[in-house]
Amino acid sequence: MYKLSIIIPVYNIENYLERCINSIIAQNINECEIILVDDGSTDTSSNICDFYSKQYDYIHTIHQINQGLSCARNTGIKNAKGDYIWFIDGDDYIENNALRIILDQISSNSDIYIINHINLYQNRTIEYQISFPSKKIISGIECLKMNGAIQAWVSICRRDLLIQNSLFFAKGIYHEDFEFSIRLYSLAKTVEHINKPLYYYICDRNGSIMNQTSSKSAIGYAKSAPLIYAFLSNHKLPNDVIREINKIVAIGITFSILRTKGLPYIELKNVITFYKQNMDVITYFLKQSTTLHYILGILLKLNIRLSFLFYNWLKNE
Repeated sequence: MYKLSIIIPVYNIENYLERCINSIIAQNINECEIILVDDGSTDTSSNICDFYSKQYDYIHTIHQINQGLSCARNTGIKNAKGDYIWFIDGDDYIENNALRIILDQISSNSDIYIINHINLYQNRTIEYQISFPSKKIISGIECLKMNGAIQAWVSICRRDLLIQNSLFFAKGIYHEDFEFSIRLYSLAKTVEHINKPLYYYICDRNGSIMNQTSSKSAIGYAKSAPLIYAFLSNHKLPNDVIREINKIVAIGITFSILRTKGLPYIELKNVITFYKQNMDVITYFLKQSTTLHYILGILLKLNIRLSFLFYNWLKNE
């Protein structure tokens, strides 16, 4: 049995993958397994995965047809054997002593351990520190309240928490971490902070979803609304937890609207169609948040396109 399963989704990242894997195996830790999920790569990434899994018995490669990042991570979850799971993107890498620090910490058996990370740009480096109180352990919803939705790769999660609550990534959406982290942290009773930057996030890689402008990217955050609405309908959560979730989803919807700026008309039409189809749920969350969000919800029902233009103008003033 491993203490930690590291899940790395792989899709056409041949120029980055070896650096990622090497940053892990260089730490020579035998309490971890690495699961490489090759999501139908068409470059040499598949061969790189096979090479490493033949060299190291704790590295396992799973090949599947291309289904997207969410499905690749879900495949990893279903095949993981560790007590905890850490999602690492194959174009990123980790700090030299990250695994030892994490393994020493997870002996306290909290649901989630959250780490700091470093954003790497071509011409600058920025350390991002998680907001966390001085007390050692807080609830997941407290962590959400302080940080908003959280990237999957800063969260080391207890595997049983994921499996017992069927916490998998939603298929076919962009910015899947946003929706996943809301569900994950709302169910986590205990979260601890490892106050060290252990993860290096590459911010401006060509081809990264975060750098794409498209209707799928714009819709990605808004798609969390119907998914979280269904989640709340199926889980009896305290009212204060629901209120915090409502606010975070509303913020995600505004992220979606900001990503419509500069979209070609054909792409914008796709976003407008999604909003029309999900208007009741979208406006429900907006009306549960701030006064500005409440007004935005009213405007969306009157004219979606003009509401997009108005909100982008307002935020750029």
